Amino acid sequence: LLAASLSACGGGDEGESADATSAPKENKEHTVVYEVTGDGEMAASITFKAESGAEASERLDNQALPFTKEFKDTNDSEFDTVYQLSPRQAEGGKSISCKITIDGDVLAEETSTDPMSPPVCTATPDFAAAK
Repeated sequence: LLAASLSACGGGDEGESADATSAPKENKEHTVVYEVTGDGEMAASITFKAESGAEASERLDNQALPFTKEFKDTNDSEFDTVYQLSPRQAEGGKSISCKITIDGDVLAEETSTDPMSPPVCTATPDFAAAK
């Protein structure tokens, strides 16, 4: 009798997990804002992904600070969207920061004072919303 009760409980949990993972993913449009600030006038480079599913990153060299890029993006793939931003400080700068804001919420913010270790901001809005 005890064995029958335990197997009945276990069977119910497996079905619920399968239903949750097979649910279709909603493709939501996100407003993404990349920001780079620092104590210098320029960033030597700023590397970022500008849309979900992009295989290659974009790189901008010798960008005036502060730098802002805003865009709208909809994830049409089966994978979660990952936005990434990494600035490298120009010579003479002592600190540089990156920030990713998605739909009005700051999801990533990093600062570096080491020119050999630039900050890297990474945000996954679909993952954060699922928590």
